[in-house]
Amino acid sequence: MAKSSAMPATIRNTGPTLFAIAEDAMAIERLIFEECGELSETLENWLAEVETALTKKADSYEYAMKHFEATEKMLKERAKAIMATAKTLENAREQMKGRIKDVMRMTNQSEIRGSQIVFKLTPGQRIRKIDEKLLPDVYKKERQVTVKYIDEELLQVDIDRAIEAKGDLPAGVTFEQVYALRTGVAK
Repeated sequence: MAKSSAMPATIRNTGPTLFAIAEDAMAIERLIFEECGELSETLENWLAEVETALTKKADSYEYAMKHFEATEKMLKERAKAIMATAKTLENAREQMKGRIKDVMRMTNQSEIRGSQIVFKLTPGQRIRKIDEKLLPDVYKKERQVTVKYIDEELLQVDIDRAIEAKGDLPAGVTFEQVYALRTGVAK
């Protein structure tokens, strides 16, 4: 990665990238394999440099991740507050619009003029409302819906049996290894 003078010093001076460190570690492993497990002084020094770089990089990553987490939390809180304010303004605007329409209908006016604006009351799309209690039975039908679902209990019993017997899992069931990244204090 080309270093840009526009980057802050804290980013420019962090040493090799995590991937560069990993590439060095893989190169060392390859050389150790080629030397049949023998560690020369040069390889030992290089290995020590890689371990030191990885330690520094781990600390830097933790610092950056904590900083990002705090910034993320702050931005989410700001976004929540901004969205709440926007919703309040939307509600106020809708209420004002409703008041104007109500006054126009109550006073039987189709138009209200200001010095710079004209409000006109025009018929919009009709909204169908149905009161099922008043609707005659001829419009009411019964419908039976069959929904397929997974019987989780039966499936888990069969999975447990297959695992216990070291047999095949039911078709369609697989397990994927999931990894969590935990952060702890170094001792």
